[in-house]
Amino acid sequence: MTRNKKIFLYTVIIGLLTHAFRLTNVMVNADTTNYLNSIEPRWVIYLGRYLLPLVEKIRGNYELPFFIGLISIILIGFTAVVIAEIFDLKRPIALLLTAWILVANPVVTSMFTYMYTADGYMISLLFATLAVYFSVKKEGFRGIVFGGLCLFVSLGFYQAFITTTILLMVLWLLLLLLNPGEKMKSFWKTMGRFLTTGIFGLVLYGIILKIVWSAYGFGTTEYMGMNGQSTGIVKHMLEATVDCYIDFARYFIVRFQFNCYNIMNVMLFLFMAVIVFVLLAKKKLWKQPVRWICIVLLFLMLPLLGFAFEFASEEVAYTSTSMEYGIVVIYLYPLIMMENLDCGSGRFGEWLNKNYRRRHPLWILLCILLLCISFHFSVIAHQAYRSVDNANTKIEFLLNR
Repeated sequence: MTRNKKIFLYTVIIGLLTHAFRLTNVMVNADTTNYLNSIEPRWVIYLGRYLLPLVEKIRGNYELPFFIGLISIILIGFTAVVIAEIFDLKRPIALLLTAWILVANPVVTSMFTYMYTADGYMISLLFATLAVYFSVKKEGFRGIVFGGLCLFVSLGFYQAFITTTILLMVLWLLLLLLNPGEKMKSFWKTMGRFLTTGIFGLVLYGIILKIVWSAYGFGTTEYMGMNGQSTGIVKHMLEATVDCYIDFARYFIVRFQFNCYNIMNVMLFLFMAVIVFVLLAKKKLWKQPVRWICIVLLFLMLPLLGFAFEFASEEVAYTSTSMEYGIVVIYLYPLIMMENLDCGSGRFGEWLNKNYRRRHPLWILLCILLLCISFHFSVIAHQAYRSVDNANTKIEFLLNR
């Protein structure tokens, strides 16, 4: 079986097992009832998601849990295939972990509570990754144009996935820096191509948005404070920077409690630091200060890039979990960075070999950690769906009294 078939099947099977309860039950929230009864396509166009109504033209204005959920999981499967192609993932365990992380993470669970729009959002996710694929795999003008067009489409369905594009690009830049065979000139050239692709996609999206808004008689959106008045650019930038780091810490260390989720996330970052130090030492990259300084700066910028919407306006008070898929990409960082080290073929049977375990303890421990994190994601999904179902049941009882 080819790599692409493997990671696609892993994604679909794990996705169905993780989200089965949601796909086979009707669950509603405040937005669901509004959507089914009063929200018109004009509303999502007002939010800047002017391509999202196209989905409703195909399947109608209905919440169809199993159908929409299945389509969404399949779209995540295609996304996993694109990521495997971008980073040339080959080891079976890496394919399994990538698929599990992408389809079972809490952001997907959060989006599935808004099932009526999940398929449109996953189209956005797919095109967000395709933007990176074309930027990386297609040289010169074609890569910029195709990458920018994919980013434009992604933004038209749901703007939040731009952080997924950004953090995948950052991962590629880190891999270039960690590869002694790549000169710094290649790094700067690739960064310039990524920036050009992003600017082209954003400008195209902005132009079309203005045209669509003019046709519908809209001004700028005030959704989540996007059109708030600034009292000072410098003050806003400093406050947004602090908020990004706070949001970043809150995502990985929820309420700063001592629990499995928080402990495993802390261990993830420790592993990431160890892997970077091992690569710097083994490849003697520490002798190139510009290179490792760039690596440190990229890591320090992750919170700013992952929560970039904090900079949109001074009045942006929060970012919902559904907007944080880009942060999920960070779980893939250590896994993909380990591709730079010789850890065997990655077959599951290798772990049974005593000599293999002695030579590659870091790889084995990382895989065990990511397996635990992935499994915990699935557990969180079941807990979340059960909580929503219980809340729906209580509301039903109250309404029937």
